[in-house]
Amino acid sequence: MALRINARLGQYARDMRREPTDYERRLWSALRASQLGGFKFRRQAVIEPYICDFLCPSIG
Repeated sequence: MALRINARLGQYARDMRREPTDYERRLWSALRASQLGGFKFRRQAVIEPYICDFLCPSIG
């Protein structure tokens, strides 16, 4: 069964993914497509009650 996230946090995370800061854009270009040691990352993942900017689920 999938966990449901807070709809307000989920919408805010989506909005942040659409409008990244310059620093987030630069870091994401280095993290995306498993370029950092083969690890996969996600952006603006909701871990209630927070939004994590960059998350590597295989390490957590």
